[in-house]
Amino acid sequence: MPTARRTITLRACPDRVQVVGVMNTLTSPRARAGLVVAGLGLLACDPQGVTPKYTPDAFQVVIDLDALPDAAPEPDALRADAYLYFLDSGVPLITPDAAVLPPVPDAGEGPPCTEPVIETCNGLDDDCDHRVDEGRIIGNTCYPRAADCLQETQRICDAEANVICPARENLTCRMDPLVFAAVSDYGGGNRAEGLTTDVIRGFSPSFVLTAGDNNYPRGEAESIDRNVGQFFGVFIGGYRGAFGNGPDDNRFWPAMGDADWLTAQGQPYFDFFNLPGNERYYDVDLGVVHVFVLDSDAREPDGNTWESVQGQWFQAAAARSKACAKVAIFHHPPYSSSWRGEENGGVPMRWPFAMAGMTAVISGQDRVYERLQVDGIPYFIIGAGGGAQNHTFAETPRPESQVRYRDRPGAMKMVATQTDITFSFVNIENTVVDTLTVPLRCPM
Repeated sequence: MPTARRTITLRACPDRVQVVGVMNTLTSPRARAGLVVAGLGLLACDPQGVTPKYTPDAFQVVIDLDALPDAAPEPDALRADAYLYFLDSGVPLITPDAAVLPPVPDAGEGPPCTEPVIETCNGLDDDCDHRVDEGRIIGNTCYPRAADCLQETQRICDAEANVICPARENLTCRMDPLVFAAVSDYGGGNRAEGLTTDVIRGFSPSFVLTAGDNNYPRGEAESIDRNVGQFFGVFIGGYRGAFGNGPDDNRFWPAMGDADWLTAQGQPYFDFFNLPGNERYYDVDLGVVHVFVLDSDAREPDGNTWESVQGQWFQAAAARSKACAKVAIFHHPPYSSSWRGEENGGVPMRWPFAMAGMTAVISGQDRVYERLQVDGIPYFIIGAGGGAQNHTFAETPRPESQVRYRDRPGAMKMVATQTDITFSFVNIENTVVDTLTVPLRCPM
């Protein structure tokens, strides 16, 4: 059975013209009564029953010969000057051995998609499948309020390209509170990290947050699976590493720390995680809880001041939120009684978080646990995550300081209901070091 193989250019979606690809392979066995167009990282649309299929290694789309116009050439008759018409409009679907044409934008859908990436909620066709925001369902379990309980549903992308967690009719409510965890300065790949992870798993959390320094000592690609995947792969959406497979739905929301920035401007971090937005700072609306992950590092391209691009993004996102609890998490503590004090680079993050409606602020960097009260809301430092030896405190604590601890590594457990949220720091001996319950005022 003859098989034609040649370099082609694939033009997809005749009704929404977009030119893609080069160095693809056209294979046309008669026995399969169809044309198979394959190549690395290509895109196509779904006209007249042609369904695109992506695999980790290649793109493939099968065209049923019966769907082609009668005048279309038979597969074995394809020549260098041949082309196939797919719609009566006469726009070619396949042109063999042609020069690559420039991309043409899809009408009304922003710039053309030429390099598929993970679809996010931004009003664009990120993954090049000619669908925007994937039918508004973007995954990740969330917990909106519904009457006197929490629902378990999925986050969606609304008509304004905002991620929301809407209550739905006829969904089963979960009567138990929402439990989640936070850890920082943990990524040493050592025994202490393992013990801290055991504590976190004992919480049975729905998701895990981090306040940075996920990958000691320099954020390198060679160490990130050992330091992160080994312990937290069971929470990381799409994780496929040396330590098994993670869930399809992401339940791990990290912030960047200075260690994560040290290699190739954070590229190993970006390659390892699949996070929303620009991956450096983003928000996750989980319904009753809305998490704002920020980048406090001085290397942040969009700045780390209140007036910066990042600061303005945060102000707008916080103002839109309808969650009962709003938590800001980032690496450098704005206030600390550690011996590092204000020399740790945290001063730029002295943002008016209380004014922005935050319920609590969580940071790391200083490898201690400390709870402070600033502008009427709690600020937590949870840097005692086990990745490296704990720091000590200065002789004189800050006036905002209320609780200080440095003896053992540990992590924070958070339990949210519709009426309050409880923050507890638990060490590797499963001792509750500190606990604080904050009443919630849920917007109607």
